[in-house]
Amino acid sequence: MALADQLAAFRAAHPPRTFTHRGVAWRYYRGGTAQPTLVLLTGVLGIAELGFQVQTLLEQRHTVIAADYPDLAAGPALIDGLIAIIDREKIGRAVWQGGSFGGLILQRLVEQAPDRVAGMVLSHTGLVTAGRAPQWALRLLEILPDRWVEGLLRRRLRGLLVGAPDFWLQWFDRAIGAFDRDAIIRRVQLSNSLARMPPGPAWTGPTLIVESDNDPAVRPAARAALRAAFPHARVHTFEGTGHAAAILDPQGTAKVVAEFAESLRDAT
Repeated sequence: MALADQLAAFRAAHPPRTFTHRGVAWRYYRGGTAQPTLVLLTGVLGIAELGFQVQTLLEQRHTVIAADYPDLAAGPALIDGLIAIIDREKIGRAVWQGGSFGGLILQRLVEQAPDRVAGMVLSHTGLVTAGRAPQWALRLLEILPDRWVEGLLRRRLRGLLVGAPDFWLQWFDRAIGAFDRDAIIRRVQLSNSLARMPPGPAWTGPTLIVESDNDPAVRPAARAALRAAFPHARVHTFEGTGHAAAILDPQGTAKVVAEFAESLRDAT
């Protein structure tokens, strides 16, 4: 089935669930029925359907929840809303997977709410403290024309899609086109907020680090720093998938995450 048809089928099978928490509108998707539950945190665009291929595969073996990120600039508010989702779905503990930007969010979430986490998967990400942008970069974004700011984001993300089908290049172009300059700035502010949050107790629970050996966004030094921060973690390294293993090898990605989650079935 063509990717466009797969996405259409995913959308038809996953009507969004919406609610308002502390004045913020949230939207998320739920599928599957088996335990343990997986919560998937997406990348910087905050659009959950980016992971539709992996989510569809995981739902054959697990309950899966994936949320869109609202337009927030504060890390604590974002984490509070994510916990509100699993409260709403009556889920006590889940296995959480954070990909790319989602991995930064997840590192803070496990510190703030360790009792809601049965296991953590950090995928193609670096340390949350390394996600802080300098103030001069924010000031530059504030004065550049909208089309330049959008162009910067487009070039950055397209550079991470080497080898991806045209379907995904077109998907990203549409998604980026929906962002204005203010929304992009708030994403940078959100990254800075996460980096500045006072750290909670170090997470020593079950952890899986998923990486690629040629990730242009998470260089070898950054990958080594993440492994050093979680020395107890299992590590799975994809070969040649860059920053886009979930797109280039969705079956392999789903298999690695599902097997990790299933090893924690008694903990959820």
